[in-house]
Amino acid sequence: MARIIKFVVLLIVFVIGLVFALLNAQSVQINYHFGSTEAPMSLVVVLALVLGAVLGMMVSLAILMKTKRQVSSLRKTVNVTERELASLRAMPIKGQP
Repeated sequence: MARIIKFVVLLIVFVIGLVFALLNAQSVQINYHFGSTEAPMSLVVVLALVLGAVLGMMVSLAILMKTKRQVSSLRKTVNVTERELASLRAMPIKGQP
């Protein structure tokens, strides 16, 4: 059942993408630092979307890696503290009979 739902969703996305490409088939001029070129508007929009998604994932990955390093450091600190606490609990209290 899940495979059918995935297939239907994929088919709907494909049809929407196809309709989008057909409705935006006119060429647009893209100007960049070294020159300019012409490309279909649908391709330009899709490439901009993909570029934005890739850049967003790269930023998220950098933040995720930083957070994982912090978690690792904090886990090491917790382990050291727990060992210290266990050794302090195991020590006999002076002055007890």
